[in-house]
Amino acid sequence: MTGTLPTLNIIGAGAVGKSLGRAFFVAKAFDIQAIASRTQQSASDAVAFIGAGKVTLLENLPRANVTMITTSDDAIVDTAINMVANNIDVNDTTVFHTSGGQGAALLMSLGIRGAHIASVHPFKTFPEPEFAARGMSGVICGTEGDENAVNTVSKAFTLLGAKTAPIDPKSKMLYHAGAVFACNYLTVLLDARKARGLMKMDEARATVRQFQHQGKDIKNAPSDSIGQLLVTATRACEHAGMKSNLAVQAVGRIAAETLDNIDKFGTVRAFTGPIARGSVEFVERQIDAVKGWNAKAADLYLSAAEAAIFLSYRKRVASTKFLERLQKIIRAASPL
Repeated sequence: MTGTLPTLNIIGAGAVGKSLGRAFFVAKAFDIQAIASRTQQSASDAVAFIGAGKVTLLENLPRANVTMITTSDDAIVDTAINMVANNIDVNDTTVFHTSGGQGAALLMSLGIRGAHIASVHPFKTFPEPEFAARGMSGVICGTEGDENAVNTVSKAFTLLGAKTAPIDPKSKMLYHAGAVFACNYLTVLLDARKARGLMKMDEARATVRQFQHQGKDIKNAPSDSIGQLLVTATRACEHAGMKSNLAVQAVGRIAAETLDNIDKFGTVRAFTGPIARGSVEFVERQIDAVKGWNAKAADLYLSAAEAAIFLSYRKRVASTKFLERLQKIIRAASPL
């Protein structure tokens, strides 16, 4: 890579970090500089996958024009605090995280040190990095944070063919619920139909295509329940500040991508999201956000979440202890 490109550090070497790192490298959006993760092995795997960068401990992170934090949601604040504690130079640089449900304010400790902070969430699913890295064109990315940081990162995502859309930081959890409805719960619905011998992918694709043309005005869809998920997802994104046309694009695209992933990997591997990860506190906050917005949407969220628990057991990523806690929270929140 040439020295003329802005430098990028990546903290967090999971599917999102690897996928975006590879996409940025191929698009020549950044000179990938350092990659830090919980283990040196995962960082090393990310370097190999991306094709650039060096494995680095967080405490040795060099100065970079941009730092991307792609850790789990519950590790973002600690990551920022650790950067401060280790005197990582972030003054007049951009630092952003990719959480869909949390705002740039999680990085305030770095903002105080002079960093321009933002959050950018690609409205897509990341079941397999190899496929996700090639599929950023047309993806809608919800953004919020410092104007300088948002502008800097938006330029990089534009080079991937993605589009950015401002989101109300106070409604990010609801915005993310839109992705849960259109992707995670679509997978749950089709998995349930598969178990009953009723899954018809052609019918599901017809519904998604109809939605992409008609948006929230979709009527007489081949599958009412799929249409209901997509319309609810769109309204959640709109309520979070996304323009209506972009909300329809975002929801339609992630739904179509989800169907592609189910075809490639099956419902278990295609299933992603907070319940798949066993993110107890995240799901609890999201339930509150959806309940505070719309009672019917909350009923839909909770009924799908109950089924998602059983799919998550089969995926075997989240621990049984976390899933049992999630199940209790979901049932306690559900109407009698």
